Amino acid sequence: MKKEDIDWNYVRQAKMIHLTGITPFLSESCLDIVFEAIRMAKENGIQLSFDPNLRFKLMKHVPNAKEIVLDIARQADIFMPGVDEAEYLIGTSDYKQIADYFLQAGVSKMVIKNGSSGTYYESVDEGAGFCPSHKVERVTDPVGAGDGFAAGLLVGLLEQKPLKEAVELGGIIGAMVVTVKGDVEGLPDRASVESFSMNQRDILR
Repeated sequence: MKKEDIDWNYVRQAKMIHLTGITPFLSESCLDIVFEAIRMAKENGIQLSFDPNLRFKLMKHVPNAKEIVLDIARQADIFMPGVDEAEYLIGTSDYKQIADYFLQAGVSKMVIKNGSSGTYYESVDEGAGFCPSHKVERVTDPVGAGDGFAAGLLVGLLEQKPLKEAVELGGIIGAMVVTVKGDVEGLPDRASVESFSMNQRDILR
């Protein structure tokens, strides 16, 4: 894929651009596309979201792979690494230290995922907190949980929910996805999300 393959006029209409750390390492031209998307987001006031989604098999062929990921992360408005990914990038697994590093670099919303434990979040204007993960009776297939989480988080932010509520929505969808085999088959509609939420509240009671 090359930059010329993209309808950039269409992209300019976006409210948000979501990037992952897979695309930059597929090819040199894909790397060019990622940085063109970042440039366009900055020029047009489009929110930029980044999930590093590190794939070391792809990255091992690129000597400066870590620096590329860090460069993208620092330019993002919303950065959502796993705690292990953040430790690889900056050498610490401490939530606060991770958040401080990237918030000081210019990120406005930090969301740090820690699997079944939960998610730490912090933003420049809404403070910090921690959302425990939702328990499910059986994990059928963990593939796609991170993408489901990102989908819920970004939908919440696009609906202008507070960061805490957006993180909670991401956690719900991530939990729902792992109960179904396949990486997209478990993505729910709104009614399913509301039903799952009600069942979770009943369990907590």
